[in-house]
Amino acid sequence: MARRNTKPQEEARQRESDSNARLVAQLEELREELDSNDDVQEWQMGFRVARRMHRWIFDNGKDPRQYSPERYAAAIVKVFDENVFALVLQAWNKIIFAEGYNLMKSVDALISRSPWRAPLPDSFPEHLREKGAILATGIKYLQDVTANDRIFLSARSAGQILRTSHVAAAALLKLLVQHGVIEEVEKARPTERKAATFRYRVNT
Repeated sequence: MARRNTKPQEEARQRESDSNARLVAQLEELREELDSNDDVQEWQMGFRVARRMHRWIFDNGKDPRQYSPERYAAAIVKVFDENVFALVLQAWNKIIFAEGYNLMKSVDALISRSPWRAPLPDSFPEHLREKGAILATGIKYLQDVTANDRIFLSARSAGQILRTSHVAAAALLKLLVQHGVIEEVEKARPTERKAATFRYRVNT
């Protein structure tokens, strides 16, 4: 009986092993970046890891849309954990936007392109109406883009939407909550690096 040639299979397994090792190295590099950045919230981890995965797949000459994150579950769990992998599953199909891999840039582009602004009640302070409407609109778009009915949003990220300081953004978030434009679903938990959770109130 002729002996089966197993060399092609062995070579394929070796290529797969080498590829996984390179991926793990990429993810470990990302883990170091995230651990050294105090501004990264837990909800952002899935998007950051998914974006790095997409870039890695693209850099290897492949189309990320043709791959599922389950294929890379072992590598993601090895470097991070099951919770982060669950966040990656949620983010995987939501991160390819016309403006690239940056979620806030995509929301900023939506605000710039559309004349629509979230309506504010008459009681909202007149001198803050423009910025208040922009921030509420940004929250609405964040919910739409991420397909969630609520979003984690730090004062720093709100400041990115408004192009202002996180202190001014925090005050405006508070005003929007007070006037019923948005709802604060869950307060921030700084010790756990979790931003507050907000929901745009459609019937404002």
